[in-house]
Amino acid sequence: MYILSINFKEEELEMYDFTAARMIAVECVKRAGELVLRELSNGSLTSESKPCTGDVVTPVDVASECYITSVLRRHFPCHTILGEEGCVIKQESQFTWVIDPVDGTGVMLRGLNYFGISIGLLEKGVPVVGAIYFPKLDVLIETQSGIGTWLNGKQVGFQSGTSLTAGALAFDFSCRKGNRDAEEERFLHRLPDPQSIPVYACTTYAALRLLQGKIDAFVHAGAQVFDIGAVLLAIKEAGGDYIFVEDPNESRINIQRQFVPFVMSRNPYLARHLVQMLMGQPSSLATP
Repeated sequence: MYILSINFKEEELEMYDFTAARMIAVECVKRAGELVLRELSNGSLTSESKPCTGDVVTPVDVASECYITSVLRRHFPCHTILGEEGCVIKQESQFTWVIDPVDGTGVMLRGLNYFGISIGLLEKGVPVVGAIYFPKLDVLIETQSGIGTWLNGKQVGFQSGTSLTAGALAFDFSCRKGNRDAEEERFLHRLPDPQSIPVYACTTYAALRLLQGKIDAFVHAGAQVFDIGAVLLAIKEAGGDYIFVEDPNESRINIQRQFVPFVMSRNPYLARHLVQMLMGQPSSLATP
């Protein structure tokens, strides 16, 4: 059984203050996680490359997305739904659900355990609800605009005062097929000591490491909207910040853009100065 079995209209979401939507998103990612684990236990996976990005996709990704989409369509029939593996349900609505059915498919294929399932709800492009589940780790992140971020039921809040020299940075670069070298060069040569910076091929896992205090900032040279719908809100509601490198004053996610360079950090001051660094502007990375 699902947590809630009623359908929501847009005006009802305001009345419920998005809490009901968050509860449904949480149930979705956990049930999708169970599905993924069952499929993985059945044996080896086949995979193929996506022609537009070069990323890999498996039947597990597709099955997870189909399940999540079916639940969201039942509860929110008036909402637009976009899934990484091809789901496009467009409605005349200010609300859009974005689904990454398996973030870190390559990680999953290598037998590693830090891939995640992510669902985000955007209101006119602004993240308002998110849920992320790591089925192999049994770790749940849930977040709601104006309310907070929880890690396995415990609310998370960042402390200020972090500087880059005292902290840790992680990195990922664009999945734009054919442009990896240029993007990597453009970003990496502006970062301090780039050879020592870990590369995470899973944006949800980078968010988890931020929330756990294992890293202080994460730079992505070209994420997709599916990667960041829940992630950015989780960091923002914990007291951190995110900034789009090519449009630092914009907080909305442009779902029309295929790739979005961004920085997210436990410290808003650090996020701003990393963006300045990446744009080639003078920046002092000492906390005021």
